[in-house]
Amino acid sequence: MESNHLLQMLLDNPGQYISGEELSRRLSISRTAVWKQINKLRQDGYEFEAVSRKGYRLIHSPERIHREDLLSRLQTTTFGRQILVQEVVKSTQDEVRTLAEQGATEGTLMIAEEQTVGRGRQGRKWHSPPGKGIWMSMLLRPRQPIAFAAQLTLLTAVAVCRALRKVSGVDVGIKWPNDLLIQGRKLCGFWLNRLVRTS
Repeated sequence: MESNHLLQMLLDNPGQYISGEELSRRLSISRTAVWKQINKLRQDGYEFEAVSRKGYRLIHSPERIHREDLLSRLQTTTFGRQILVQEVVKSTQDEVRTLAEQGATEGTLMIAEEQTVGRGRQGRKWHSPPGKGIWMSMLLRPRQPIAFAAQLTLLTAVAVCRALRKVSGVDVGIKWPNDLLIQGRKLCGFWLNRLVRTS
């Protein structure tokens, strides 16, 4: 893809401008096509400075999620010991449901850089663009009676709130039952989508 080659050229020349003419020549595309590819990369979270007679230079790259880095930091025995990271999925919920039906172990975590059909509570559409958040779902196989399942959402809210306060020192609050807020703005949300029973 032209955008990947264009990005690699700019990454290979940190802090330097590359003219639109030079990018056009190297990629064998028009100057207009270069501009379109730059805009496509901007939508993915990359930031560029464009200066007349100089060209483009990359000034910011979005942070990417790296499985090995996450695993090296975990101290859990079950949750997150199996991590799958994808660039784009329709929904991490759907991916985890499929994994559950295939016998994946409890704690399996699916993370995506982007969801194209992300869903919130009650099936509401959840905007999940690349580079703008952490989109993930975890497989749980609770052994408690079904009547207690709803409490998992409340327990998760408390646990994540406490963890974020401890790690960041930020005054994180809970909007019951499933949202975390900072100064009245939503930081994250979580919910129990569906229990999968195995024999």
